[in-house]
Amino acid sequence: MIVRLASLILALALCPQAGALTLIDDAADLVEVTGAQDFSNDGPLQSNTEIYFFQERDDYILPSDVTINARSPGTYSTAGPSQVLSLGQVVDIFFIHMDVVSGTITHGGGGSTAGSIVFDEMILGVIGTVSELDASDFLGDPFSTYLPTPAARNTWEGSDLLTISADRRTLTIDSLRVGTATTYADQIRVIVATPEPGTAVLLASGLVALSASRRRATSRK
Repeated sequence: MIVRLASLILALALCPQAGALTLIDDAADLVEVTGAQDFSNDGPLQSNTEIYFFQERDDYILPSDVTINARSPGTYSTAGPSQVLSLGQVVDIFFIHMDVVSGTITHGGGGSTAGSIVFDEMILGVIGTVSELDASDFLGDPFSTYLPTPAARNTWEGSDLLTISADRRTLTIDSLRVGTATTYADQIRVIVATPEPGTAVLLASGLVALSASRRRATSRK
């Protein structure tokens, strides 16, 4: 009985955990999508009211170094100094896609906040420039479409702002303006630390050890 209980606790502890705790709407609606997606510009995810949030990878081991544009807490009107996440780290990866209907501008602007995403683990890096998004598409979901990428894929243009909270768990999209041309879409890739298995694993390990100890004691009688 103890072994079965320990196995159940261990299985629950090791189940994939969602890396985003809360989506907070403001001037836009943040909508989580699942399954294979088409993130090409002027694709099926065009909207003047919605920003799409997608988990690309879960418990993913970085196969190579990855260049990021922002990491430290603060508000970014442009990309921060380039930093590198080293290969071998285990991470969760998320993708944010904003593509308005051609000929319009929406999702905020003029100082309003589009919305915020609260993660349950620390943000390790944000990628938002054309070059680094292109270079990091290998991190994306293998069943989703990322090409053709928008010609103007840069998150930061005009008054666009991204804010990483002091505890590095919340990303806020401020004053976002997506351009009117058909080649415009704003995209952000967020790399987050993988949740630790936590106390459930320790509890399961302790129960297994206790059960083994009792079996040994019984066998001696």
